[in-house]
Amino acid sequence: MLYQIILIGNPGSGKSTIGSTIAKTPQFFESGVSWASGKTKKFVSKTLSNGNYIIDTPGLEDVDLREKASQEIKKALSETVIPDSKSPMYKIIFVVVLEAGRIRSEDVVTINIVMKALDEHAKYNIVINKIPEKTLTQLLDSDTSKSEFLAPLNKGLKCTPSSISFIPFDRAAIEESNILLVSRVTLCNNELTVIEKDISLDDLPLKDAIESCKVTYVNDLEIKDYNKDVEFMENMAMSLKTQNAQLKESIYNLRAKTPNHHNWIERRNPYTGDISYFNVKKNLEVYEKPKNYKGPHYAVDDRVCVRDKGKQWRVGCVTKPGQNPHVKPDSWDEGCLWDEVKPISAEVFIGIL
Repeated sequence: MLYQIILIGNPGSGKSTIGSTIAKTPQFFESGVSWASGKTKKFVSKTLSNGNYIIDTPGLEDVDLREKASQEIKKALSETVIPDSKSPMYKIIFVVVLEAGRIRSEDVVTINIVMKALDEHAKYNIVINKIPEKTLTQLLDSDTSKSEFLAPLNKGLKCTPSSISFIPFDRAAIEESNILLVSRVTLCNNELTVIEKDISLDDLPLKDAIESCKVTYVNDLEIKDYNKDVEFMENMAMSLKTQNAQLKESIYNLRAKTPNHHNWIERRNPYTGDISYFNVKKNLEVYEKPKNYKGPHYAVDDRVCVRDKGKQWRVGCVTKPGQNPHVKPDSWDEGCLWDEVKPISAEVFIGIL
C-alpha cells in the first residue's frame, strides 16, 4: 500500500529537514535558517524511491502568512497526488519542538486547528524534534516525568495522537541549510511507552505504529482565534504547573508527618495529573482529597476507613452502598455495618498508622 505522508509544523520545527532526511536527499525540501518566516510557503509533494509521496506544508505561526498557510494545508489534505488512487491513505505527522520541557503552545494550537478540520476518525502522529539526549533519557526512564509531560498535553489537545516519536538534537544541523539528520529515532505510543528505539528516520513513516487514515473531507481551518488560543494554552500550562507544585508540597508535608514514609510509591494519572501515594507495607492509598468520596452516599468498592466506637481504624471496601454502608476490611472475608465510616483522608490515615 502506498501512502501520502504529510508533514505539518511551524517554522523552526525542522519539518523540511526531516522530509529531506526521509527522502535521503539533501535539498529535497528547502530548509535552513530563515529570520523572517519559514522556508515553506506552499505545500510541495514529491515521490520517494519506494513509491510513497511525502508532502511538506507551511506553518500557521507566522501571522502574515497564516491565511495562505491554512489554505495550503487544506489543499495538501484534499488533493490526491498518488496516481490512479481515488481515496489515498494518509500518514499525518505533526513536527514540534519543546520549550521549557513541554510542547509549545503554538504547536498544540496548530494540531487542534488542523484536526478539527478533519472528520473524527482521522488519526495523526507527533514527532518531537531537537530533544536533548539527556532530557529524552530522563523523560522515558521516569513515570513521574512522563506524567508531568503528558498532563498539559492531554489537557490541551482535542484528540489523542496515535504515537509520539523523538528525534534527538543534532548538533551538526545548527544553522546549516539543506542537510540530512543522522539522529536515530525513538518511537513511543501515546503514553510514552517505548515501542522501538534506534530507528532510521527514513524508516519511521512506514512503521505500523505511525497510524494511517483516510481523509474523507477537509473543512476550512479556523485560524481567526489562533493568538487567543495560544494565550489560553499558555495560561493553562502555567496553572497546571502551579497546581502541581502546590500538590507536591502538600504531599511532601503529609509524608514528612507520616512514619515509614520510605515505604511509599508515588502514582500519577498520566491523563489528569492526579497524584496518589501507595504504601507497600500497609496496602493503603492516600489522596490529598478523597478521590472516591460521593458526599453522604458511599458506592460499592469505595475505599474507606471504618471503626466501632473507641476501637482501631481499619481500611476496606464498601460492599453495600448507601449512607450507612456495609464495609469489608481488607483482612476480612465479608462486610458489615460500622459505627463510623469515613473516606480515606490524611487525618484518618495518620491515625491508622
